[in-house]
Amino acid sequence: MAKQHKQKEGQKPAETVGIEVEHFFPTDIMVTASNHVIVQQDKSDYRLSFFDVRPPILQGATMEERREQLKGIKKVQARCIAEINMSSERMPDLIFVLLDNLQKNNPDQFAEAVKLVNSMHDSGKK
Repeated sequence: MAKQHKQKEGQKPAETVGIEVEHFFPTDIMVTASNHVIVQQDKSDYRLSFFDVRPPILQGATMEERREQLKGIKKVQARCIAEINMSSERMPDLIFVLLDNLQKNNPDQFAEAVKLVNSMHDSGKK
């Protein structure tokens, strides 16, 4: 994710040096799936919290029995499996990479994402 630095008025351009990034994946890293995400922001950082929410186990013999069991369940647990802090400056880079990947690998989902962003943008104009 190449970063373009914003230049303040009257400031000389920053000198950049290209350094190759070698990605390393430790063998003991845990890979798991997330089906729920919370994004929190403060002045300078975003915190992305990834959760695994598992459905309750229902043991009724019929759909009616299972439906009745569900009525008694007030909540399910969302287990945090990872938290990532990212600077506000890097968040647009992450969004770009995600959208670029989605566009290349799943154009239909990309089109839906664009519609969603446009509807958010349009509702903000009112």
